[in-house]
Amino acid sequence: MPYCIRRGNCPPNRSLNRRTKESTRNAPRSVDRREVSSPLVTGELADYLGASGPPEKYFLSTCSGEKEEKHGRRVPGITVRSLSGPEFPLPTLTECDTIPQDKSEIPTPDMAKSFPHLIDIAHEIPSLDESAKVQLLIGRDAPELLKVREFRNGPRGAPWAQRLALGWTISGQMCLDFPSGPAHVLTRLTSLSAAAERIRETGDKNYELVPCPNQFKVEDPILEHVTDSIFKTTRSDNEPSLSREDRLFLEIIEAGIHKNESGNWEMPLPFRDKFQTMPKNRVQAMQRLQGLLKTFARKPKMRADCLEFMGKIIEKGHASQIPLVEAPPPPGRSWYLPHFATYHNTKHAIRVVFDSSIEF
Repeated sequence: MPYCIRRGNCPPNRSLNRRTKESTRNAPRSVDRREVSSPLVTGELADYLGASGPPEKYFLSTCSGEKEEKHGRRVPGITVRSLSGPEFPLPTLTECDTIPQDKSEIPTPDMAKSFPHLIDIAHEIPSLDESAKVQLLIGRDAPELLKVREFRNGPRGAPWAQRLALGWTISGQMCLDFPSGPAHVLTRLTSLSAAAERIRETGDKNYELVPCPNQFKVEDPILEHVTDSIFKTTRSDNEPSLSREDRLFLEIIEAGIHKNESGNWEMPLPFRDKFQTMPKNRVQAMQRLQGLLKTFARKPKMRADCLEFMGKIIEKGHASQIPLVEAPPPPGRSWYLPHFATYHNTKHAIRVVFDSSIEF
């Protein structure tokens, strides 16, 4: 629901949104979620309200039971008001930039008009503004804003409406056979098949239930024979899994990484084939070196800075000079890495770039 929000005794024109003849496209939307114990506010809205002070540490508990450590500013002295109602003070808000921005389940006046028991309050439901953002979550520590003042009930399975302090809100399935289109399945082992059309009896002649085409039915007989651990959810469940090559890369690095006698970490080159052969690019590297030397002849300061930079790299053990008495590597087992020098645009410090993207 749209609302106005401001700090303490700020003048009316400091309100984030006011009912005027102008567009209300910037009005934020408040989502009342009773599982939220403390009100959360985005950093964008906190900045607008003039939040100050250092970020403080807090823990955000997820539905999977895990606690995430967060840091955010505290925003006290905030007043919230519906577009046509009284003002209510809010508890201290906590800054959080992970507030969900999914607006697919926000009801609209047209949706309300589709249900006979909601027609008389359809004009109380504001039109959906796609440009509006979810900037505030009101928690259960603001009970006066969550009390139900009036309600509209319908037949079994139909959505219902509640009038709260900030206005009317609608809950329940607005899509008659499945809410908000395709399902977001969080289980790890699923098979999806389009569900067959189903007919539901409501006992009300005013309703004609047309199955929603945006539905999926989850079916997998294997789930009946596995342990309950299959339903354990984590924050990584919806993240893309590592590819086969990603896993092979990690195996090579984990098996070969070590700390040398100088205290520096060394790791092997992650070749797909450990017998990988490389072309002879010495001629190409020498051509690049000759170009670098010509640049040094024109820019003696760059030459001095580059030699000093390379000297520090060798001194720290990040690179080492190949002894002249050392036998050359077998054919196909060496690769020359050209480098060049440049200066930082603002710091004016030398920067030596090792051209690892070179092709031969």
